[in-house]
Amino acid sequence: MRVAVLVSGTGSILEAILADGVPVGVVVADRPCRGLDIAAAAGI
Repeated sequence: MRVAVLVSGTGSILEAILADGVPVGVVVADRPCRGLDIAAAAGI
């Protein structure tokens, strides 16, 4: 099962989720932020 992650800042929670190997299907943000850059780098 893939999860959706909501980000709003530095993306530290997203980094932890990815480091744990949790499959992420989508990342959503309400504004441009580093979390979206992390998602893009991970191919999400």
